[in-house]
Formats: sequence, C-alpha cells, structure tokens
Amino acid sequence: MRLKNRFMQFVINFSEDEKASKEDVFTASLILNSIRQSIVINFGDLVLGKVFRSLNVRHYSPLTSSFIIKTPREFYREVWAAVTIITQIRGKAVQIVCLNVSGNLKKCGIFAATWTKNLFKDIKQTDNTEANQYFQKTIKKELYSLETLHVR
Repeated sequence: MRLKNRFMQFVINFSEDEKASKEDVFTASLILNSIRQSIVINFGDLVLGKVFRSLNVRHYSPLTSSFIIKTPREFYREVWAAVTIITQIRGKAVQIVCLNVSGNLKKCGIFAATWTKNLFKDIKQTDNTEANQYFQKTIKKELYSLETLHVR
C-alpha cells in the first residue's frame, strides 16, 4: 500500500498595524514548528503522531509569504484546520489562508507559479531602475523554483 499525500499552499497575511523588520523573517522550520504546536494544542498528540513523519514544508517564499506543505491524505483536513487556526507566529499577529489543495506537488507548484505571476503582474517591466531590475530577477528566480518544484 502506498502512502498518499496532499500538498497545500498557504499564504500568510500580516495585520496592518504590524511593521515588518529583520527579526520578523520567518523560515520554513519556524512555520513547521508553529504548525506542529497548533496540531498538539487543537487535536492532541495522537494526530501529531499520525502526521509527524510526512508533515513538512516543501517550499517557503519570503517574497510572497506563501508556503507549500505536504501532509498525509487521511489527516489533511486536521492539518488544514490547525494551520488556519494559527493567529501568532513569534509574537506577530498573522492570518493564514489556504489557497490550494492538490494531490501532487507538480500541480500545486503550477498553481503557486500562476498565483505569484498574478500577484506581481502590475509591476512594470519598462522601468529600468536598479531596484526594479533586481526585483524582476528575484521574481523570475521565484517562478523558476516553483515550476521546478516537482523535479527535486
């Protein structure tokens, strides 16, 4: 029997009164620890034990504040609920919203790339300032990493 998984893309929305600073940078491990803590608090150790081995953050983008997690198919609803219940990460008020649930990583990566393109489509590529060129290069790297996510 094969262990089937679900891949879910989430985006972190920060409250408007919170200011971003260097120490507020989130990492994949910080997000994963917050998810595990939320599962224990809301569903108990039994559910954490069932999802612990396959629960991981497959992709995290600080540029878009979005991440993709992998979880067992039988418990994806519990993980989904635990993630959306999270209201604070490292003392910073957040709201986490699920954008997509998929059965494979490739489809989730394609959706994430499309979502990222739509997020930044208003930025003009005709502006040749150094900052805009750097930003365009960063967006291209992000899209490339999302489109090749399933290859790893």
